[in-house]
Amino acid sequence: MILFLTNKEIVELNYAISQINKNEKNHRLFTYAITLTEEYIKPHLKAIQKASVVSEEFRAYLEKREKLIMDNADKDETGNLIYNNYDETIKIKDEQVSFLKSEFVKLDGEYAGAIAERKSQDEELEALMNKEVEVEIEQVEIEYFPEYINVMSMRALKPLVKRK
Repeated sequence: MILFLTNKEIVELNYAISQINKNEKNHRLFTYAITLTEEYIKPHLKAIQKASVVSEEFRAYLEKREKLIMDNADKDETGNLIYNNYDETIKIKDEQVSFLKSEFVKLDGEYAGAIAERKSQDEELEALMNKEVEVEIEQVEIEYFPEYINVMSMRALKPLVKRK
């Protein structure tokens, strides 16, 4: 059946399908429906993946930023990172905070073009994710769905349900 779904819904559907226990003995009609649907949505997923690829320059920026954080992170006596309790972020040594901020400003200036490009890419990706597209979905009656599917997965798998 041809349906109109947003790319975000297609990604959620793909994730829900990936979470289905392939080792369970599912009904063959359900297995058939998810197998075909996986094939039908594959081109949409490839387009989304292609649109979300990070440029090499932005990747270099992220790596340098991470190195700065790791080099200035607070660590325990065994060398493990210490995290802030309130937000689970890496704790920075108190004496390094202002230095790190100034290094981030320099790094942001050095990679301003890559950062702007990534911001634009993020906006385009968000628009792409919200875009409604025509997609073929193989539907099956709800009684053939496995009992173990939880509410979150069922929300994503709803397009597969054939209505009587």
